[in-house]
Order: sequence, then structure tokens, then C-alpha cells
Amino acid sequence: MDEFFEWDTPEGWDAVLGVSITLVVLQEPDVSKRILFQKSYRLTKKCKEEHPRGLAETMSLAMREVSEKIIRDVYAVLKNQQ
Repeated sequence: MDEFFEWDTPEGWDAVLGVSITLVVLQEPDVSKRILFQKSYRLTKKCKEEHPRGLAETMSLAMREVSEKIIRDVYAVLKNQQ
């Protein structure tokens, strides 16, 4: 988790979420070939409500979107390894 915070702007509250993912092959003897996949994901979403509950709901939606992207990307990488 790189970023997880509320960003107050003149237009309202934003939920900011950033995550970095690294997949490594532990059995690879060549250290330079161990990293299979590495990517950072960042998403900013407007909160519907300027309230802690609104922030939590928006952050949850942001995590859902980022998780879906991570799953698709990791699946594609692993599928190509077979």
C-alpha cells in the first residue's frame, strides 16, 4: 500500500489509493530474472459524501477497481508463463 488518504479539494473530498505489486520467482537462480511482474496502481475517486462514512465507501470502491485490475494483470502474466 503506497497511498491511502483523503484529499480535500475545493470541489469536495477525494479518496486516493495507491498500490504497488511485485511478483517474484523465488526458485530462479539468476537474481536479474526473479522479477516476473512489477506495477503500480493509483486511483483517485470523488466522494459522494463529505463524511467519514462517505470516504470509507469511496475508498472501498477504489480498492475494488484496483483489485480487479491487479487480478487481470497478474492472471495475464501467469497465463503467459505456462
